Order: sequence, then C-alpha cells, then structure tokens
Amino acid sequence: MKKYLFLGFFILVTVVLGARILQTTASQNKKYISPEQLSLWVKNPDNAVIEINEDYFYVQEAIGSTAVTLEKPEILKGNFEINFQLMSLTQATELHFAMEKEKDLYDVEMTISANTNKIKLYKNKLLVLEKDAILIKPNAYYSFAIRHSEEGFIFVVNEEKVLAMHIAQTPVKFAITLIGKPNQPAAFEIRDMAINPLR
Repeated sequence: MKKYLFLGFFILVTVVLGARILQTTASQNKKYISPEQLSLWVKNPDNAVIEINEDYFYVQEAIGSTAVTLEKPEILKGNFEINFQLMSLTQATELHFAMEKEKDLYDVEMTISANTNKIKLYKNKLLVLEKDAILIKPNAYYSFAIRHSEEGFIFVVNEEKVLAMHIAQTPVKFAITLIGKPNQPAAFEIRDMAINPLR
C-alpha cells in the first residue's frame, strides 16, 4: 500500500513540476514589445503626445489632429497571436484595428463608451458587418487578443470572442487607431504588448 502511495505522490509531484516548467518556458519565450519600441510605431509622431513609462506606453492626439495611429513596422506572416492591454483615457473614442493585405484593407471598429459598444467590420471602407459587442468603458484596462490561424482572424476582448472573420492567408500589416472628439483628443495607455507565433 505504501508503495502505491509513494508512486502516486511521485507522479503528482512530477506533473506539477512539469506544468510549472512548461509555464515558465512559455512565459520566457513570449516576445514582448517594450514601450520604447511602441513609440516607434506612432505614425506622424509630430501630431502626438508620447510618454514612455516602465510598464506602459502613453500616447495622445495633439491639438488639431484627427486621430492617433500605431502601426507595426514589420509585416506579420503565418499564424500568430497579438496580445495587449489597452485603457482609453477619453470618455468617448473610436477604436480601430486595421489589417492590410495587398490591395485589401480590413478595418474593425469598436466604440469606447460608458453606455454602448457596436463592433463594425469594413472591407475597403464598405461596411460588411455590424453587431452589439462587449462594453468597453474608459479609464479601465481591457485585454485584447487578435489571433490568426487556418480558421481566420479571431478578436477577443476580456476572454470573450467578439468577432471571427476569414481573410486569405497572411502576410498583413497591422495598426491600431484611436479617434477622439474635437474637444476630447484621444488618449490611451497600452501595456503588455506581445506578438507571438501560433503553433
């Protein structure tokens, strides 16, 4: 009986240690994008107010600008996942994720508001889908995940799938844009940005 108890305990310890090693390895392999690197994503930096902090990146529209955009300089290929946390410091803002593939431009629009959120999908500026989505309020961090695999693109907000769309295989260009109001320039913080291949 003692032999079986010892064997069971040994198996349990081995499984727990193995899981911790795998978790640590996955965390170490995750490629994070630093606030300094994110500052290089800003299009037209002369029209933006930028602040680089240890844990997050802050950017705001300059007075008179119409939007603030972060665009990844390199093209994304294959299957991948983009993870980040975003907080809008503006009460009412449009949030756009753009994927550009060759001559096609896909734009996913969400609304940051205390009241409602519509999600819209545009292809080459033509609306192809509109529906209610998870409420994204200002002044709070929300986790975003954008996954690309054989199933297409999947958008996830706070672990909830909000949109699935089929786009022909990558490569694609990726950008995030926030559009504020004339009297409320868009301002937001991003932290824990990571882009990693999916297996």
